Amino acid sequence: MKRINLDTFDIIRHKKLIFSISIALVLFFIASVFLFGFNLDVDFTGGATLTVDFGRATTVEDSDALETLFKDTVQFAPSSIQRTGESQIVVKSTELNATNREALQTAIVEKFKLSTMEGASPISFDNIGGSVSKDIQRSVILSTIIAIVLMLVYITFRFELKSALAAIVCLTLNVIAMLLFYSVFQISVNSNLIACILTILGYSINNTIIVFDRVREIVKSDPMADFNQVINTSVSKSFTRTLNSSITTLLTITMIYIMGTPSVRNFTLPLMIGIVAGFFTSIYLAGPFWSLIRSKKDTEKTQKMKKIKI
Repeated sequence: MKRINLDTFDIIRHKKLIFSISIALVLFFIASVFLFGFNLDVDFTGGATLTVDFGRATTVEDSDALETLFKDTVQFAPSSIQRTGESQIVVKSTELNATNREALQTAIVEKFKLSTMEGASPISFDNIGGSVSKDIQRSVILSTIIAIVLMLVYITFRFELKSALAAIVCLTLNVIAMLLFYSVFQISVNSNLIACILTILGYSINNTIIVFDRVREIVKSDPMADFNQVINTSVSKSFTRTLNSSITTLLTITMIYIMGTPSVRNFTLPLMIGIVAGFFTSIYLAGPFWSLIRSKKDTEKTQKMKKIKI
């Protein structure tokens, strides 16, 4: 049987450094949660939303003025304020009693000269109760668990259980990197987090599977090949493709971030972090970790096959 040329850069040689960086990231995340926590939106804590329809295209100045007016009227800052659609601004805050709502409605109409013709109010209030926020929290956790379990099953059938475990470790690290960004920069954690996490999971697992496919091809062609060298070759052959796709995706998301509304920016910014983390884990962590958890079994198998061949 013809041996495949496995002369390539040795990423396995740097696995201790790679594992150290990964562990450091997890420790930073734990420290950040204790020091800063998360800026939970009313989607998670419960509260109230105030929607103002300006009847015209809104501007950043409108958002700033509305935020200042809100603070001056109720004596506390809103949790978040976002321009939505062409003419609306949505303000989220803790609970607003009847007095605060009436004061806000009067102040906003007077400040922005909003029309109240035919009794139609351009201002509306909604409550987000504790039960709703708990439902959203359950949705985030359940969606993430289901996605990870399905990916675990898929990779186990397509490759092996050890590769699936390696992939799950990488996916978990990607989510941790994104949540660390949320914590350090106190980005508002709202229902968009579900879409953000699932997007990163899907993107990252795709890059990881590409590397694993290379591994399977080489092992199938040369079962006696040293697994560490197989990992090196697989990463080498996948590096350019993964790098190019990551850069292309980052450029696209960057343009969306630049041109998008504040709510879109709050969604795309963590995505950028997730894509960078996904590139790191799929190229530098997935293979070495797979090699680590199957090294003993692989070594024994290789030695037996060499004895049989002799």
